Amino acid sequence: MRVNPNPHKEPYVCYDLPRLIDHIAWSPDSKFLVMTTYSAGGHSPWHDMSYVYCVDDKSLRYMDDVIGLVVDAKFKFVGPHTVEMKIPGPSGPEVDFEHPKSVMIDLVKQTPLMKKQDGTKEGKVSDRQ
Repeated sequence: MRVNPNPHKEPYVCYDLPRLIDHIAWSPDSKFLVMTTYSAGGHSPWHDMSYVYCVDDKSLRYMDDVIGLVVDAKFKFVGPHTVEMKIPGPSGPEVDFEHPKSVMIDLVKQTPLMKKQDGTKEGKVSDRQ
């Protein structure tokens, strides 16, 4: 992923993720870039790993540990920094992937709880300022 607010300059941040982007959108307040991704190898096709890029601290954060496993790549913003995503719904003692439930994520409040992708596990960052 390359984030470049000025197309005539080099990107000021670059992340290498071992995934392909399925759906990506800026928040209406332009402070967050949310994306769902999928595995190129076909592993866990029911799970769209989700990330959010935060403009304020130039961090890429993994969303799933805080919100749950995202099972629908499509999401929508319902406010300046609130995103609606779908996670598995409860169905007795089992998790129901066929009937996902919607969750609302206030990115201003939830992003600080999300793990930064800093190259230690899945993401690798190089800062180009």
